[in-house]
Amino acid sequence: MKSALRNRFTQIALALLLAGIFLGVLAAQEMPKGEWRAEFQTGGETIWLQLRWVTSDGVNTWGTTAKVSEVWGLDPSLSIGTRPNVHYELRRDAGTLTFTGDFDKGVGSGKISYAPNPDFVTGMKTLGYSNLTSEQVFQMTVNDVSRDYVKQMRDMGYRDLSADTLIRLKTHGVTVEYATGMRGVGLKDLSVEQLIELRNHGASVEFVKGMQATGLGQLSVDQVITLRNHGVSPEYTKEMAALGLRDLSVDKLVTLRNHGITGEYARSMKEAGYPNLGIDDLVELRNHGISADFVHEMRDAGYTKLELHDLVDLRNHGVNAEYVKEMRAAGVEHIELSQLITLRNHGVSAQFVRELKDLGYDHVGVDKLVEARNNGVTSDYIRDIRAKGYKDLTIDQVIEMRRHGIPKRGIV
Repeated sequence: MKSALRNRFTQIALALLLAGIFLGVLAAQEMPKGEWRAEFQTGGETIWLQLRWVTSDGVNTWGTTAKVSEVWGLDPSLSIGTRPNVHYELRRDAGTLTFTGDFDKGVGSGKISYAPNPDFVTGMKTLGYSNLTSEQVFQMTVNDVSRDYVKQMRDMGYRDLSADTLIRLKTHGVTVEYATGMRGVGLKDLSVEQLIELRNHGASVEFVKGMQATGLGQLSVDQVITLRNHGVSPEYTKEMAALGLRDLSVDKLVTLRNHGITGEYARSMKEAGYPNLGIDDLVELRNHGISADFVHEMRDAGYTKLELHDLVDLRNHGVNAEYVKEMRAAGVEHIELSQLITLRNHGVSAQFVRELKDLGYDHVGVDKLVEARNNGVTSDYIRDIRAKGYKDLTIDQVIEMRRHGIPKRGIV
């Protein structure tokens, strides 16, 4: 009995000695010093915390959102009130961060003090981490790397992780629940880097579940990240499918999203008279800037049976309803689509037509308008040759004279 008690006292003394040595080492390395800023989130159930501390390596910052219930001593009433000399603590397995300062209507600031947990260091040694630095222990406190976290990650197959890797995982928000959830949706045997990459790209377990539920089936890590990066959500996928777009693959969804095909755009084109548009059709129309408004405006201008290639041709050549109306107002009636494009391509404007009309050239055909424009016939040219005695000329004669440079410069 006495021997057992003696052994027990020896163990306790040794533990206290080790704790004292550890704390002495931390003190020698200088404990982090810093400041904090906090702001209660909407509803007062969560709080955003930002820490800024100085070590021998320089200035560091860290921020997180925590539930108020998880922060010891934090009074929810501080979200609306004003109070000086507040004291609350973020108690973690690796140590405790103590916050002192003031709050005013949900926003607070002050000083941070830090106390490492010697029992954590002892426990980590039994898990194979015998050379933790004070900075690593502090980072484990800040990022909540606990002994349970290490054990649970090991149980999932993540063994022999370095202290820095454990810190990095938690820094990027990779919790046991996240890793377990990803495994549950079929993303098995993920590496540490894959877990971090998924988390960094905002791919949640719910996102993966939602995308698989749309009919995409089992997704790879790269596919999940691609979908997330391009803003393809389960809601977007369901909307596209509801509009009649079939056989939606990851690549097709990304193509649609990259080209700005929204549900509203696809629906508007469908309602504008194009109910059977495929993915390639929508992409081509969108790339050429063709909207439902463009279709309606051209229809109101009298062009009611426009094929997709007609829409593209008109848009590519800058023909819109406004151009049609201006040409009609200038006296050019019953213009075919091909003629509109020809006139626009050759720079025949409504003003050009009006100027010819004012000089007596009414009802000039499309071909002659183009020919006159191509040969440099202008209202100034016509006035000039009339002043030189060339009167009562037909439009053909004017074009012919302009083509041959008559009158020559300097000749009256």
